[in-house]
Amino acid sequence: MPQPGDRARRVASTRANVPLYERLGFRETGPVTAYGTEDLTGMWWKA
Repeated sequence: MPQPGDRARRVASTRANVPLYERLGFRETGPVTAYGTEDLTGMWWKA
C-alpha cells in the first residue's frame, strides 16, 4: 500500500494514455523527447 510521501514517475507513450494515468492520480509534467519516435509525456504521482 502507498505510504504518505511515496512518489512514482511514469512516461505515457501516447497522448491517448494520459487520461488513463490521470485517473490513477498521475499529473502531467511535460514532454519527454525521444529520438526516433514522437515525444512522450512525463507524469508524476505523489501519495
